[in-house]
Amino acid sequence: MAENLDVNGYTYFRILSYSGARKSEILALKWSDIDFDTSTLNISKTLTRGLNNKIIMQPTKTVNGRRVIDMDYDSMKLLKLWKMYQAQFMLKLGFNTNTHDQNAFANTRNNFYSINVSNDRMRNVQKRNGLK
Repeated sequence: MAENLDVNGYTYFRILSYSGARKSEILALKWSDIDFDTSTLNISKTLTRGLNNKIIMQPTKTVNGRRVIDMDYDSMKLLKLWKMYQAQFMLKLGFNTNTHDQNAFANTRNNFYSINVSNDRMRNVQKRNGLK
């Protein structure tokens, strides 16, 4: 799968599969939610659709939904690589991603991805590889 996805997509699917978090929780992560020293993700918010189908970030539905997830070494290493790549790529587009509030996964306008991005990416991988 790594050969068929960009670094962003591969990192997203890796973190999604190894964390057990929901798609919308991973898409809502800020770099400040990721602790590289303790190898943890702080899950406290999620993406959802608001008025006029606009994507908004909100706290998780329940207090139990707020949690800290321990991550493995390889996933954290990949997140560090993605953070570096994102900074370089976004700077070329005119965005400074070296801020406390930067989304870990952002589109080329430095906004939230669509909540359906993971489904779309998965369908593309399936199509390219002749999978059903």
